[in-house]
Amino acid sequence: ISIIIALRERFKRECPELKLEREDDLFIIRFLRSRKFDPERSFELIKNYHEFVRDNASYVKFFFFFLKTFFKK
Repeated sequence: ISIIIALRERFKRECPELKLEREDDLFIIRFLRSRKFDPERSFELIKNYHEFVRDNASYVKFFFFFLKTFFKK
């Protein structure tokens, strides 16, 4: 659990221009798990993800609209 808190705090400290999309543990764990719980690689991934979302906001918004529209349950 401390690795989750450390990653969240590092993101806030080193990337003040980016807003963390979600701050819950499950969201952070997704990035940690995908990088085999390596904190450095997980940090780079979460930072790159948020930069992509920021730089491509219209694309991301359209993509999620598409998913919601065509893949309703």
